[in-house]
Amino acid sequence: MECGWDHAPVAGPVAGWVGRPAGREIELGWGGYAKYQLDLHDGSARSSITLDGATATDASLALMLTVLPIVLPLIDLEPLHGSAMGLPQGGAALLLGRSGVGKSTTAAILEDERLVRLSDDVSAVDEELRVWSGPPLFAPLRDAQDVGWGRYDGKMVVPMKDARVRALPVRAVVVLDPAKGGTLNTSRSRGFEAVRRVLENVRSPTRLVERRQKLQLHVASELARTDVAVVSFDREHHPPTAVAQAIADLFRSRGIA
Repeated sequence: MECGWDHAPVAGPVAGWVGRPAGREIELGWGGYAKYQLDLHDGSARSSITLDGATATDASLALMLTVLPIVLPLIDLEPLHGSAMGLPQGGAALLLGRSGVGKSTTAAILEDERLVRLSDDVSAVDEELRVWSGPPLFAPLRDAQDVGWGRYDGKMVVPMKDARVRALPVRAVVVLDPAKGGTLNTSRSRGFEAVRRVLENVRSPTRLVERRQKLQLHVASELARTDVAVVSFDREHHPPTAVAQAIADLFRSRGIA
């Protein structure tokens, strides 16, 4: 696991798991940065942070945006690498893709289409195929006003406009798939190909493998039965506004937005 900090680089390698990684008490951290201890017993979560060079603000942002997504399988949630959006017609859509493809920016633009952001960068899905809201803040790629949250991984962290706490059923999945020289195109993915697309976008795939394997396969196979679409585009020629428009048009054509 790696974590970039534009003004507070990690001084050493990841400390790794100690204690009982398959249980409900875990400890992890970065050498020269911070150490985190979490207790997930009895349906509640308690955490403590030991600073080792990091500021309190940076360590807190890391807890919410990096540490907690890693441990979601311990509370029976499968973390996927993407944003979740509440749909005007009910339910939610997942916007998946690898780092740097513009998920946050595209999701922010889709808010103008009456979609409501539920989470950014990590979507936590349960056994019933419901997505849970993430921390009420996100790190957009496009310029954002400095509102005092600070910066995370080189991005300005800003609060969501309308944070929600209710879990929503997933009705659609969109995978952003940029390719140099490609055209802006949306296509439907089915069967094994759809399962593969979801599994390619799980968050921290090498963490808690045994703990999450059953739920991960269940979530991927069930999501593949929903409306899974792949949006292909060339980042040099198709700005996030065009990509967001293609997604909004897709949702309208399928009667979910």
